[in-house]
Amino acid sequence: MDILEKCVCVAAHARIRELEKQAETEQARIKDLEKQVENEQARIKELEKQVAGVLTELQVECDKLSPAGSAVILKEVQAKLISEADAAASMEPANQEPFKVWQHPTKGEQQVDSVARWKNSEFASNLEALRARECAPDEVLACHYTSNASAHLIFSQKSHGLRASTVGQLDGGVSVCKAMPHMMGWEPYGRGGFRYEVGEALWGEKRRDVLLGQKDADKINLLIIVKVRKAFFDDPKRQVPGRDKIVILPRREPELLAKDGFHWLPKDQIVKVYRLMGDNVALDTAMANKMNSLSILFSMDVADLAKATRLCCGDGDNGGQFDGKLTSEGVADMLFVLEHGGLSNLNEVYALYKTNFRGRTITFDIPVSALRDDQLKKVDFEPGSGPAWLAELAVGLIPYGKSLTEVILRSCAITSMPQSIRECKMLEVLILLNCKSLESLPESIGDCKALRELSLQSCYRLTSLPMRLKECKALNQLTLYNMWGLRSMPDLSRIKKLKVDLGTCGPLHLEAYVKKGCKAGIYDPDDYDSNM
Repeated sequence: MDILEKCVCVAAHARIRELEKQAETEQARIKDLEKQVENEQARIKELEKQVAGVLTELQVECDKLSPAGSAVILKEVQAKLISEADAAASMEPANQEPFKVWQHPTKGEQQVDSVARWKNSEFASNLEALRARECAPDEVLACHYTSNASAHLIFSQKSHGLRASTVGQLDGGVSVCKAMPHMMGWEPYGRGGFRYEVGEALWGEKRRDVLLGQKDADKINLLIIVKVRKAFFDDPKRQVPGRDKIVILPRREPELLAKDGFHWLPKDQIVKVYRLMGDNVALDTAMANKMNSLSILFSMDVADLAKATRLCCGDGDNGGQFDGKLTSEGVADMLFVLEHGGLSNLNEVYALYKTNFRGRTITFDIPVSALRDDQLKKVDFEPGSGPAWLAELAVGLIPYGKSLTEVILRSCAITSMPQSIRECKMLEVLILLNCKSLESLPESIGDCKALRELSLQSCYRLTSLPMRLKECKALNQLTLYNMWGLRSMPDLSRIKKLKVDLGTCGPLHLEAYVKKGCKAGIYDPDDYDSNM
């Protein structure tokens, strides 16, 4: 055997050993992944076992009820348990280390920056600065969403970067997104409608899978920023039909690097890795649960619900979905979504509804951030042509206002005020105008010791005032305009500085109440006539 043949044999054997070593590494990685899958399957089975146990207990209790009542209760609880199990099963494995650093081929170790707190404008300005610093004149930035687990694989030593798929859209390749987060409705912590926007643009019909609590929710927790040639970026042949924000870089050079039998978008084209979400799993899980409960309350798909609450929605194409009356639990859930979901001001929600209904007037301007800091001083609300749930939402805000001093509700379709108004220790003014459905005021208003003005006007269904109103010793102004339905009146005779205003033509039976020194009693309109 001559020297050339020996060299060829040595090289061939070396290559074989190298491939065998790679195969062993891949087999070890596959075994590790299989072990993770087994652990996850075991965890899901345990969750299913817990759900089955609870359902069995509930079935025993439900059997004591009527058949109809049993079916309804069991169905509601089952839906709740299943949604919670799905949310738990969708979380990343507990033993998976958060992805924090990665190695750039020339720049060395790079930190993964958490940008969850960034505002939309901050995202835009930082990415523009990054483009100016990293891109050549013929290059542009693109992005790739991924999960914590996938990031560990992408930046492992054996990986050369983003590996191209061999099947799928346009016969495979590396999929990148042309639109950065700030172009798709980004809000801090990725809340509001951001997940829906990304899901709709990149996942299409499977957009629901990336919403909080769904099976692929973690797939948009990390954002990999890459630079690509603008010519490749704008190639119409690489655009996915119906998905104008996606570009598929084909499995060929020079678009991708061919190595080890695959095609890669190499690591030296990766310029930054950001953590968008996942820093607060507990809050994200709570958000998922709240959204699920609201979707049941409104009989809406979670994806549509997310779309309806998104901040950047100039077309308002889904704003009218919230028609219908909210329960007290629904009010609390909606407040949670608004406060933690990235909407900085409730006015944006009403603007969404207003746009949908061609500019009808809706007035409501309360910063939700004030609720967290006990800075809410005043609620002044008139729903205009808005849906009934807006009034319920306004009333639902009241117990959150520890520093609330003034509440004015105009033409609100509410039947009562909440008992929790007792929490408003600093409330001084309560004005209810033309609330024609209002039937009662809570006795707990007696705990509002700072109340100095109560004004009720044209609340026709209100038949009585709370007996504990007499405990509001600071009350000096009671206005009762067009309150023809009032009959049962409290004893306010001991409130020395009280002035009662019935208007220029007050109901005669209320005039009698005032003439008698505001003594408690039943004042029937039929007992009084114009000759009194």
